[in-house]
Amino acid sequence: YDINMDVEIQDGAPGEAEDNQSPFTSGHNPAANATNIADNTNIIVHVQDSGDGVDQSSIVMTVDGEAVNPTISGNQSDYTLTYDPPANFLPQQVVTVTVEAQDIHDPPNIMAPTSWSFTIAEQPDEIDPTVAITGPTSEETYSTEQGSITLTGTASDNVGVTSVSWTNSRGGSGTASGTTNWTINNIALSEDENVITVAAEDGSGNTQSDSIMISYTVAEQPDEIDPTVAITGPTSEETYSTEQGSITLTGTASDNVGVTSVSWTNSRGGSGTASGTTNWTINNIALSEDENVITVAAEDGSGNTQSDTVMVSYTVPAGTYTSIFGDTSGSDYPGT
Repeated sequence: YDINMDVEIQDGAPGEAEDNQSPFTSGHNPAANATNIADNTNIIVHVQDSGDGVDQSSIVMTVDGEAVNPTISGNQSDYTLTYDPPANFLPQQVVTVTVEAQDIHDPPNIMAPTSWSFTIAEQPDEIDPTVAITGPTSEETYSTEQGSITLTGTASDNVGVTSVSWTNSRGGSGTASGTTNWTINNIALSEDENVITVAAEDGSGNTQSDSIMISYTVAEQPDEIDPTVAITGPTSEETYSTEQGSITLTGTASDNVGVTSVSWTNSRGGSGTASGTTNWTINNIALSEDENVITVAAEDGSGNTQSDTVMVSYTVPAGTYTSIFGDTSGSDYPGT
């Protein structure tokens, strides 16, 4: 008998299922749609296969469209991909990761590209602004005889300067006009040292300051105020009569700074300096008969003067000449 039979021979062990499953990913870290992710995060993902296994050489990872080289560990059934970026991601950056792979089956089962995205956190601004005093000087110290000062300067920040303020160690504070180019007008100064600190601040509260020490010396003002002087004895009146051949005057003088001297002159001759200043005495001024206009002048250290006068009327008393010339009656004076 001739028997003809068609026999189909299948690869693989008897009862072995055909591998028609492609690889797949799991354990995405950061997870899909995650937010507030640290800017220095690593990216980790598993590439797995439930059949013959993953062909490691076929694994491709891209980050934002750029192919990268992750570290691959594990085995054909479960490879772990770990990618450590060479630089931090940007604040609020949306990062998209794509993984491609196929298995080792012949022909291979190819995994459709798997993509997911996550968002980097908004980073706090920890950068201080800069600020510099430039006028009237950029030096650390400045001297003036003016009672107030105007400062100018600059400020900058990686995000933006929101305000520039100032304080004076001797009292006073305020806010400058302007930010990147600022002006502080008419800061009141106290005598001697005034340490003025100018601070710039950004929107995150970061601050930076610059200081200048202003030495304020009160300018010496010329003394243009005359002293005062008054004759008080033997009278404060403008005239005085006496039968004495000399007179002693007393009085007072004052000045906003100080009286340096009190002097006198007599219109009939004679001059000198009083004893004392604020309370003064002039002893034994010789008088001539009839009118003697005595002027007393007070002077201060700046040469300012003021004077007071008294007219002293000196009358020679009767009999004064007898003692000088003898008896004016008798034979020496015919007709007397």
